[in-house]
Amino acid sequence: RNSANTGWIASDDSFRLSVVMENGAGTPEPLAPNGEMQTVQGGRVFINGDGYMPESMVEAFLIPTSNSASSPRLSTRAFMSDAIYLGQALAGATGGISNTFFIPVGIDAGQYVLQINGISPVNQMVSVNVATKISAAPKPPQMRAGFVQRAAFYDNTSDTLSVDGEKKLRQMVRELPKNAKAVQVEIVGVSVSLASLSENLALAQKRAEGVAKYFKSKDIAGTYTVTVTATFTVDGAERSLRSSPNAIVGSDGKPLTTATINYLTPEVG
Repeated sequence: RNSANTGWIASDDSFRLSVVMENGAGTPEPLAPNGEMQTVQGGRVFINGDGYMPESMVEAFLIPTSNSASSPRLSTRAFMSDAIYLGQALAGATGGISNTFFIPVGIDAGQYVLQINGISPVNQMVSVNVATKISAAPKPPQMRAGFVQRAAFYDNTSDTLSVDGEKKLRQMVRELPKNAKAVQVEIVGVSVSLASLSENLALAQKRAEGVAKYFKSKDIAGTYTVTVTATFTVDGAERSLRSSPNAIVGSDGKPLTTATINYLTPEVG
């Protein structure tokens, strides 16, 4: 065993190989009480050593076995008919090796022999075989979709947040769950009351930027999508909602500057 109890070291006078199992994040996993190595689906195998033929290939396999490991020692060489190929690595110019092999996420949970095969400097097979257990990876939590939404953050033709508008934004920030994931912020900046299309566009953009700036000042991290909507008619009275996607409409039919935060949260239970 290695000193950290996370793997095995195979060695003789001219050869040494350290084998460690890691989880998917790269953290070493401790040996099981019976001495077998263990990790989860999607885990890793890290090897480090020397004593191979310079610039030769070292290959790694997982071989299923129906027998549970009963000894903390290295296993005898396993039968290769059902071997799962993990990959290969090139030994260095002096015969040293250091490499990480990745265990497939879709591999069956169960008992295996981890087999590391290489060639010695005198052209002989060197095979290290270690009893290994692969456990099922924890299932990701089920997620529930949610959203918070408010509208009308500005007075008349202003581009400064109103007192009531800022209150609405504070409410949105409070209502966003602390464990929210995959946050998407959608902002529709609207202006339809000014005397020209260019003026409406400019005001709509400033209003959208003001809402986005507020959310970012409150550390709302996620994907931001901003839509600017401005409609204009000769008399300034006719307003169209069709060009205002995702905008809330006031009682007078006027589209309003709108903010929506979509998110996912883990389901409990």
